[in-house]
Amino acid sequence: MENSKLQKMLKAHKLWIDSNKKQGEPANFRGADLRDVDLREVDLSEANFYKANLRGCDLSGCDFYKANFYGVDLRESKLCGSNFRGADLRKADLRKSDLRKADLYKANLYEANLYGADLREANLCGANLYEANLDFFDRNFA
Repeated sequence: MENSKLQKMLKAHKLWIDSNKKQGEPANFRGADLRDVDLREVDLSEANFYKANLRGCDLSGCDFYKANFYGVDLRESKLCGSNFRGADLRKADLRKSDLRKADLYKANLYEANLYGADLREANLCGANLYEANLDFFDRNFA
């Protein structure tokens, strides 16, 4: 996805948030390929994915430093090697997501659902995992 299209969608999403859901529209990136996106090239004041749909997206290698992912649907997404340092992932749904080698240093994962997520070699140093669902055992593969 081009940064200009991403920025346009984030602006509409920001308007949706700021207008209390009366204007704009919620971002729906479901299934999008957002590999190697660097939000530092996009206005960070608009890097707000609050309650956006990112289910099944490929976000491998993306830089989401301090981005807002509160309540985001990231189920079954590829997040390998992505930078979520200091990101707000409270109440995010990360079920069955691939977070191998993701940098979650000081990320806020309060009440996040990490059921079945692959966190091999992920940096969770300083991450807030309070009340997070950390049940990694997938009974379908037992």
